[in-house]
Amino acid sequence: MVAATSNQVYFDNVQVGMEVPGKTFGPIESTDLVRFCSAWETYSLLHTYQKYCLEQGHRDVVINGPFKQALLINWLDNWVGDDGFLKAMTIQHRVFDFHDDVFTTSGVITKTYEVDGFGYAELDIKLTNQRGEVSCPGVATVVLPKRGGPPAPVEYAPPPEYVDLLKKLASGEERIAERKPEQGLGDLIPDKARETIGLRGYANEWPEPLDRGTIRRFADATFEWKRAYRDEEYAKQTPYGGLVAPPLTVLRVPLNEWGMMGESAVPHVEFARQGRGGGNAGQEAEWFKPVKLGDTITQTAYLADLVQRQGRSGEMVIIYGETIYTNQRGELVARSRQGTLRQM
Repeated sequence: MVAATSNQVYFDNVQVGMEVPGKTFGPIESTDLVRFCSAWETYSLLHTYQKYCLEQGHRDVVINGPFKQALLINWLDNWVGDDGFLKAMTIQHRVFDFHDDVFTTSGVITKTYEVDGFGYAELDIKLTNQRGEVSCPGVATVVLPKRGGPPAPVEYAPPPEYVDLLKKLASGEERIAERKPEQGLGDLIPDKARETIGLRGYANEWPEPLDRGTIRRFADATFEWKRAYRDEEYAKQTPYGGLVAPPLTVLRVPLNEWGMMGESAVPHVEFARQGRGGGNAGQEAEWFKPVKLGDTITQTAYLADLVQRQGRSGEMVIIYGETIYTNQRGELVARSRQGTLRQM
């Protein structure tokens, strides 16, 4: 195994209330947006075409939500070092950000504990633009080695509820989850829509196995210079055992003939009233295994929940879709929960 870098963070040195050193990204230029859209395989006019954005009332091209999530992942993934592991992250999208914006990350440790001899730290995190607006608040969990101890694991067993879910996926069951009965749905969500909660969509397999070019393009697009994502000989000496992709890569939604994988896999929902726009509410993600060179990922999404709320601009429904990511061996590598706002 390679030795930890000199700037490795150890669990022995972190404590509740400790601030994590921030990182600044930007100004985010057109080239950065084009590079990310290509790697992420999303070509929405909102993130690529200035004329369209101006016609929609925006002051410039809107920066992708996943791009901002990638900046937070980059920051924490590099802070934990070669021997640490970014385990989970949940973020919200609060404001629109635009071409030429500058972002700064910041975070504070809120909880520490040990599991199986390794240190876990939970953090409150945020991404702030140059106008002082908190664009993406959130929380994260990282795993850290102890000084003189082994690196943090890079593979984690799925929790019991996901063991059951994976069995349902493998058996072909149509309804793989149930709505929590204590959550009210509201009058905008008709019975027909309620019945779709827990239903799986179709499974999507990546069009081709993960190759070096995809890893490199994604690392370039997210300003990621961690050696395990770029140097194959170095990566072979790490706990990964070979070249791996940055954490966000597994959550990408590659295109197929139906549109975006993942999003298009969630059953379509009809509401009592025609929506008048919407947007990305945020995402919760958790990683269980690295995605390695040559892996093929299958994404299976299901409608996790529907929530009606009263917002500042009126009534809204939040559509929560959950996506399960498995590799060619049927192992759980990640899960994500995506919230989509629908203004009513």
